Amino acid sequence: MRHHDLSDWPSEPLTSKYTISYDTRTVVTVRKLTARRGFLHDLYRKARVGGDDEDAGSVVIVGRCYDLDDIAQTESRIASNIAATFVTRGEQAALEYGLYLSGRFALFIATEQAIIALPDCHATYAICAAEKNGRIVFASHWMLAATLSGLEVSARNQAIMNDPSYATPGRKYYPGALTSYDDVVPVFANHLGRYRIQDGHFSHERIYPVHALPERDVERASTAFASSFPRSVAASLGARSLIGLTSGVDSQCALRALPRDYREILAFTYMHTTETRLSPETIEDVIGASREALKRGIRHLTIGLEPVTNAAPFHSAYCRTFGDFEHLPAVAKCLYDNLPLDRTILFLFCPETGTAGYKRNASRRANTPTPELLAATFTRTSNPAVLHAMDDYMAYTHFHAEAFTNIHWCDLFYWEHRLTKWGGRFLQEVDLTGFAISPYNSRRIIETLLSVPYAARAAKTVQLRFRA
Repeated sequence: MRHHDLSDWPSEPLTSKYTISYDTRTVVTVRKLTARRGFLHDLYRKARVGGDDEDAGSVVIVGRCYDLDDIAQTESRIASNIAATFVTRGEQAALEYGLYLSGRFALFIATEQAIIALPDCHATYAICAAEKNGRIVFASHWMLAATLSGLEVSARNQAIMNDPSYATPGRKYYPGALTSYDDVVPVFANHLGRYRIQDGHFSHERIYPVHALPERDVERASTAFASSFPRSVAASLGARSLIGLTSGVDSQCALRALPRDYREILAFTYMHTTETRLSPETIEDVIGASREALKRGIRHLTIGLEPVTNAAPFHSAYCRTFGDFEHLPAVAKCLYDNLPLDRTILFLFCPETGTAGYKRNASRRANTPTPELLAATFTRTSNPAVLHAMDDYMAYTHFHAEAFTNIHWCDLFYWEHRLTKWGGRFLQEVDLTGFAISPYNSRRIIETLLSVPYAARAAKTVQLRFRA
């Protein structure tokens, strides 16, 4: 196992026993809870407001978040709101507040009784948990959790990934709740991880959906989308930003939603340059993206993917970050080599949750999911180990019909499994270049897209109306 020196990472106390440590480039906001009256303690300004009660815990936001009801609120104000809500109205109210925040972040509420870890809408800012010898570690990367817990790579899990009978149309990823390590598990979208300090028990709890989603006609949904999506785009932008484009309608919507006075943005599209003959789809994607950027007066770069050799300095740094599991190193290196560093990078992930990412008719006709049906959404063959992993996944995520309300299980599975396991990992690789974020990663926006009839969702009718 590769070991990392974390001694230079700053730390902040969360409770009497637990701390948070983080890389200096990571945006971390901490607010203190207090035992009785809900006074707040700002760790950065070291100023207590209103009293001297004994500290009872902390609220922590790692990453960037915003409230679509008031995008001017900072993470500091939002963390204070969550802390006050927790103390005055209780845990459930504080979690509901966190559920409807947008952006890319991990939220922690730590008290002397428990540590609660809540991911963003699609778990795009990954949270994983590792338990060993009665000790819990929450971390952003599998490798980091394993290093801090003294864990070794799982030969069994690696064998599943290396088995040729586990095949997927695109890049393979660990199925279900599996990672490179037996004792490291993800906290999936629409769930929280809870560690009870008294008895050292970790649980993975579903907290969404709670109620059936309201159903809308296309007109009302389009009005709601036109109100919320531009605000989400505006809140996602940094002082200077990059945006990954394709020729598709999701990219066109993002360009249309850009504030009119915002010019500090550079668009890009990456493509494979090693193919002897580019497909018509690849050519159209690049030309279409460039055409859309030109319409809005935005500079557009086309950058090529090159194979990554083990000797490349970038590959060494990549392996120190991600360990023995490579996801898309060529894309990560391409972005690192060709784009300005340390900017906000808009990647337009997540709208497929609301527009039927899994469209197979056989799956859609089945009202009740099974391990076989889940596996069939992302694999070509029925590998027994994968099916076993999906059976375990259904238990771990409480993935049963009574939990779905009126959301089809195909959509919920894409939301929770695909985006947590594939999407979250990809954005970590983008983070080597800048801070990745998606303006579609908002429960308000996804619920709007899910509210229209299936045919309109699959045709992206709401986005097409917005783009027009």
